[in-house]
Amino acid sequence: MNRCLKSKWTIGAGVALLLYTAVGFLVLPAVIKSQMLKRLPALTHRNVAVQQVRLNPYALSFTLRGLALTETNGDAFASLGELYVNFELSSIIRRGIAFSQISLKQPSANILYFRDHTFNFSNLISTNAPPRRKSKKKEPLPLVSIGTLEITNGAVAYTDFNHSTPAEYHFGPINIHVNDFTTRPKTGSPYSIAVSSDTGGKFTWSGDISINPPHSAGNFTLTGLQMKRLAAYLRDTAHMELTSGRFELQTDYRFDMAGDTTTFAVSNLTVNLNELAVSNAQMRADLETLRVNVRDVAFDSASNFVRIGALVIDDAAFRFTDQSIQPNVTAGIEKLTGNIKGLTSDLNTAAAVDLKGKVNSRAPFAISGQVNPLPKHLFVDLAILFQDVGLTPISPYMAKYAGYPLEKGALSLDLHYHITHGELKAKNNIRFDQFSLGAANGSADATKMPVKLAVALLQDRHGVIALDVPVTGRLDDPKFKLGPILWQQFMNIIMKAATQPFAMLGSMFGGGEDLDFIAFETGRADFAPNETRKLDTLAHALDERPTLKLVISGSVDPVKDREALARLKLELKLRQLRLQELGQKAGSIDTVVLEPQDRERLLKLTYAETAGLVSANATATSRDTALAHINARQNFEPGRKAAPTGPARPAAGSLTPGDMQKFIVEKTAITQADFAALTQERAAKVQTYLLQTGRVAADRLSVGAPSRDWSRVNLSLQ
Repeated sequence: MNRCLKSKWTIGAGVALLLYTAVGFLVLPAVIKSQMLKRLPALTHRNVAVQQVRLNPYALSFTLRGLALTETNGDAFASLGELYVNFELSSIIRRGIAFSQISLKQPSANILYFRDHTFNFSNLISTNAPPRRKSKKKEPLPLVSIGTLEITNGAVAYTDFNHSTPAEYHFGPINIHVNDFTTRPKTGSPYSIAVSSDTGGKFTWSGDISINPPHSAGNFTLTGLQMKRLAAYLRDTAHMELTSGRFELQTDYRFDMAGDTTTFAVSNLTVNLNELAVSNAQMRADLETLRVNVRDVAFDSASNFVRIGALVIDDAAFRFTDQSIQPNVTAGIEKLTGNIKGLTSDLNTAAAVDLKGKVNSRAPFAISGQVNPLPKHLFVDLAILFQDVGLTPISPYMAKYAGYPLEKGALSLDLHYHITHGELKAKNNIRFDQFSLGAANGSADATKMPVKLAVALLQDRHGVIALDVPVTGRLDDPKFKLGPILWQQFMNIIMKAATQPFAMLGSMFGGGEDLDFIAFETGRADFAPNETRKLDTLAHALDERPTLKLVISGSVDPVKDREALARLKLELKLRQLRLQELGQKAGSIDTVVLEPQDRERLLKLTYAETAGLVSANATATSRDTALAHINARQNFEPGRKAAPTGPARPAAGSLTPGDMQKFIVEKTAITQADFAALTQERAAKVQTYLLQTGRVAADRLSVGAPSRDWSRVNLSLQ
């Protein structure tokens, strides 16, 4: 009986084993495949194909081969060459889920990003799922362990249709390998990730990772990334064409998350950017080489602390070409080398800046000082020096917009910028050396301002233009814009030089703003009081500005100068009459002295002649008779106008010497020749004075056209 019972148990066990084997190897694979083909199309909204499903009930392994999901139009969406999962029976005693191996071979995905900003996989995500209730108690992670987790020969294709030309990217093979992965607390797992692109770029990521708590440390490397693949993004956002460039990056990192605190640290970070070229129809920028080494980077989310130990730049080179102008203008920075050390978010620290390089391969520049750009209140204390930057490469700009090509010149900058608590104090010392313009070219785009005059006014005897342009303001003022303000300050200097040249000379060398004229005594070519001081200032200014030329234009006041000239003619005539009376013993007219009684007598005779009482050629007897009539007060008064009505005409005796002189002055003829002679004499007086100072050469002084406005000489600069 015992033998019979044992046989039944043996047969039963054999039948159970046979059923287990049949179900595991034959039934379940068919059922799983059938259910996948039945349910996956509805879940994925795509066509589904499955080549093979295998189960090994003894090895507790599952194998899926040839899974393919295609769009309704036949385009590929995702595929999987093989999925292999090997479950460990020891999970039962480990109170967790354990796999000895999970392997994916040749997985692929085709990701599309459409113009409506949705992805082709968006329909896989349910928008009607009920919101999950947040548990007040934080649940521990289930215990999961995987001996080997790997993905081999994966591939991803990504197409972005949100550009004028769709951007297409292909990545593969993608290989990921993780050993001893587990959710067990404080247990790390070594990993490696390697991804290649269709353009030769390679990405590798290796190190150690753990889930509970989140932690990862290792090395990250990116090599051979062709920047041209990003051209579509730059083309549509900045309207620039990215034609070439290669990007490389390598760093060690460490990431930790504990509770609400996240810390991130980077060390030995090196960034290389080579042969970058960006252009559009108007410009081209080339970054020939840029190598940046970043050391000791750390971030702490709990305190928002950021630290960058050092940022080192080694022999970088940039070049910019403006293609909007002919010939093209090109400028470059080469041998850019230096470092920024101690960048931190701590308000009490500042990073040391030390950068050096050359402009257009020759002119050195340096940037040094301290900066802390990370905190809320920016701190900057920087000195910027550029020495003797050649300006002839920008000659096409000058030829087009100034109307004169630039023959030679160099620029030096001595700048200092200080920013603290939002307040900027900037010193901008700008120096142009030997700035020389060629002949006018008649450019239609040229400014109407007298450019050459502005240059001559600003340029000293050594060929130097020195400008001091200070700028102050608060960065939190929305109206404060450093660039426009600095440009406006610079343009104000140029505009004043061009439109108010004498005012600028006055501010530079003293003398006020009225150096543009020299005042004279009315009717004479004698300087008004203190005018020679202005001439001395002007001579000094012309000596210091040797390319300036002065135009001297005489002027007369048609009213005041006419009266003064008439008075001078009267005095001359009175002297001539007295000279005739005295004869040869009087000498010359310059030595004649008019006594008061003689002057009054001769004035009366001149009055009689002017009034027509006696002719100019009258005999001495006729003159004595006229003089006797006047003295006897029996003459009429031609110097007064009779009123047609009203009080009677004053008696003859009321006519005074002053009345007679006024009458004579009014009747004296002052010709155009008299005015011309006075303007010429005044201009010559100014010209002679300036020449006598020995500071101004004769070829820098010229006489301009006369005018009628004031008793003075008008000056202009060329």
